[in-house]
Amino acid sequence: MDDQGRGYTSIEAMLHLMDLEAHKSKFLLEREETWRLRSREIWLQDEDGNIKFFHKYANGRKANNTIW
Repeated sequence: MDDQGRGYTSIEAMLHLMDLEAHKSKFLLEREETWRLRSREIWLQDEDGNIKFFHKYANGRKANNTIW
């Protein structure tokens, strides 16, 4: 911003800021993807326990949603 808060001091400053914002967005997306993959890896390592949990959860929901 310029001294009076009206805008960018130059086109280069604006382009530099836009470039930094693009890098930030890319970094955050990569970090989110890394954590998603790590969570998937943990899920696969404990698959027996997770399958048991999933089936109990699904069967419980089915029982709750059933109209008798």
